[in-house]
Amino acid sequence: MKNIIIIGGGASGFMAAILLARKGQKVTILEKNDAPLKKLLVTGNGRCNLTNTADPADNIFSRNGEKALDIISRFDCAKIREFFLDLGVKTKSRDGWIYPENDSAALVRRFLQLEAEACRVKVKTNETVVKVLRTEDGFEVQTNTWKYPADCVILSCGSRAFLDDAKEFASWNIAEDMGLFVYPAIAALTGIRGDENRYGKWAGVRVNACVFLLTDGRIAGMEEGELQLTDYGISGIPVFQLSIQAAAALAEGRDVRFVMDFSPDMEESSVEAFLSESMKKHSAYTLFRALSGLLPEKLAEVIAAHAENPAEAAGLVKAFEMKAKSTCGFERAQAAAGGVSLDCLDENLQAVNVPGFYVTGEACDVTGKCGGFNLTWAFASAAAAAQNIIHA
Repeated sequence: MKNIIIIGGGASGFMAAILLARKGQKVTILEKNDAPLKKLLVTGNGRCNLTNTADPADNIFSRNGEKALDIISRFDCAKIREFFLDLGVKTKSRDGWIYPENDSAALVRRFLQLEAEACRVKVKTNETVVKVLRTEDGFEVQTNTWKYPADCVILSCGSRAFLDDAKEFASWNIAEDMGLFVYPAIAALTGIRGDENRYGKWAGVRVNACVFLLTDGRIAGMEEGELQLTDYGISGIPVFQLSIQAAAALAEGRDVRFVMDFSPDMEESSVEAFLSESMKKHSAYTLFRALSGLLPEKLAEVIAAHAENPAEAAGLVKAFEMKAKSTCGFERAQAAAGGVSLDCLDENLQAVNVPGFYVTGEACDVTGKCGGFNLTWAFASAAAAAQNIIHA
């Protein structure tokens, strides 16, 4: 029986703990917050989007994507659903997005806690790990209050997502102290701030749109869905999906722009014809009034203010450009890109230069799109580490 210390009581930490404890390992989770699995409660807007049937290759970003995808293939969507069914949580598919049948992240959290308790996993809250030392027998994990001996350590500390930009997040420093290379954290799955102060007029509008990401003038991605227009710029699922690449490009100092098609089902010529016909039929109609027959009024007002005729308005409806200034920061981010380079870890996420030290979940340089892909990685990476420790 090995003595395992898991740093971080999130989804990845609990998955690893349960899989290890079921095989007779002694497991202790050290969680710096006053309760574990807090971030799980907000996943899927509280409904807990556990995983996704879509191909991870199109939805996972990593500087070593091949290794990340191999790890996911070993504990994929089907195995994740099987794991939760074994816990007593039935799942359902909503266009490939997998949720618990009860649509409750709180209940998923409770089932994980109950299983951990049944397996005799110790969960220590309000325990902030400050240092991990290598010893002759393995490791010593030091917190503000105690020193924990360990045969193996799993760093599952999450990321800076949901934290204020000014708040210190030192957990990744543990990996650096172990000699692992860590990519700087970048806020991802978040809204984008525009570089002008003209967006207050459209704040609150939700509209179906195609959103194109351009970096240095080249199309880097496209997403379609409900776009949320805000007083700072843009948000919503399409923007979140593109924000991973946008954030990386902004961090590199590249020119980042979003181009929005507010009428994806119409050609530009059809939009122009609609506006022209409306103004001809109704002599009292201004360009704004004609646009409001096609778009929400607030959005119509913004476009009308930048166009003088139906042709110009149609061009803006089909390709409204916003230069990106920044992301909305970690406090609004659902995930953070960056983390421990997979090149420093083997195929089971064990540090190549520190046998017995593993890194999983968001602490790794792997970020998924919205739709359950970050939880997919959290669970799959935990399984890879746990299985290797069990069979070592």
